[in-house]
Amino acid sequence: MSRLFWKVFALVWVSIAGLICALILLTNVFRIQPPQFEIDLRKKEFVAELAAALVRDHNLAATDTLAKAAMQSESGVRLTVDKLSATACGGGQYDAYVEADDICYAIRTTLPDPGTGKFAYLFFPFLLDAVGSLIAAAALAYYLAGPIVTLRDGLNALAHGDFRIRIGDRFGGRQDEISNLGLDFDATASKLQALQDVQQRLYHDVSHELRSPLSRIQFAIGVLRQNPVKLEAMLTRIDREIGRLDLLVDEILTLAKLDSGYTSSFEENKIDIIDILAAIVDDAAFEAKAKEVAVVLEGVQSFVCDINGELIYRALENVVRNAVKYTSPGTSVTVSAALIESQSRKSLRICVRDQGYGVPEEELGRIFEPFQRGADAAHVSGHGLGLTIARRAIEIQGGKIVAQRNDDGGLTVVIDIPGSPAV
Repeated sequence: MSRLFWKVFALVWVSIAGLICALILLTNVFRIQPPQFEIDLRKKEFVAELAAALVRDHNLAATDTLAKAAMQSESGVRLTVDKLSATACGGGQYDAYVEADDICYAIRTTLPDPGTGKFAYLFFPFLLDAVGSLIAAAALAYYLAGPIVTLRDGLNALAHGDFRIRIGDRFGGRQDEISNLGLDFDATASKLQALQDVQQRLYHDVSHELRSPLSRIQFAIGVLRQNPVKLEAMLTRIDREIGRLDLLVDEILTLAKLDSGYTSSFEENKIDIIDILAAIVDDAAFEAKAKEVAVVLEGVQSFVCDINGELIYRALENVVRNAVKYTSPGTSVTVSAALIESQSRKSLRICVRDQGYGVPEEELGRIFEPFQRGADAAHVSGHGLGLTIARRAIEIQGGKIVAQRNDDGGLTVVIDIPGSPAV
């Protein structure tokens, strides 16, 4: 059972048990008894029958003693014996009639009038029960309804776009499912606020990245209008900027698909990742010759697993090409693949190491965010989406990607790709 169940159970049980204990205390210590009218009637009948028996035995002195004793008892029964003529016996005005020696003895028993105490005598237990149940119900309602109202207010704030709302500290020292729900709400609000911040920053960055090539295109068109002789040079410029726009739009669409979960419909097949990595390294090595950069692949020769080939190709290609861009001319980019075995499964660790300017320690976590580029990357073309796409693609398939600074300069990107379970 949950902690909330036991708290509610304990609250209700203690309330009921406390009410019962209060009733027992009142009835035994303060002598407040519940209504017993039938017992009082039986007392009257008993006193009347006893008095009639004494009169039949001609023991009137005992009858007077009985009347005095009844008055002094807790019952407070009043006994009167009237003498009537023999002809007056009967009629029902008395409790009993006894004829003895031509004399009619009329016996009457009465109880004292309770007066205003009768109301308390009858309804005090019910009043106590009503007050006790009211307190218990109010405590239970506040205990359950209070947090629900707080959650409702929080959700209402979220619905109106206020992601700064926090309600975890409003539950006091509670340690149950409701307080945990408040903490989960705060975590959700924090995540939504972070996503909103990322979205706003993404809008800003996208508009900035789109504005730059568009401005250059407008500038080229303006030059053409003023000097048509530069037609060929300006058309080449416009074509280059359109290519950059096309690449940027393609990367943004790819990132949007990865973030929206669209890739869940992609099929997984048995693919040798080392074959994909070798093809990427060959292409990158060919392009890197212009910078006199060597791209080297080393490590295991094969690693077959169920994975989406398109996603893993895009991720590895972005990481390798990013290393080629940022490594210094005349250096090398090393791509190593190693098999990692654990008790549960086998995985492949790919390390892509360059010899560039590196990234400051405080920026290592941000290089995987959209449009984030290092401070020393102004001389390198790109939009800052390659590593973001790589991280989304790797994480969607259960992998992990991190960046590390090299001791001798440069950056190493480490990619872990899960494989088949260990046998």
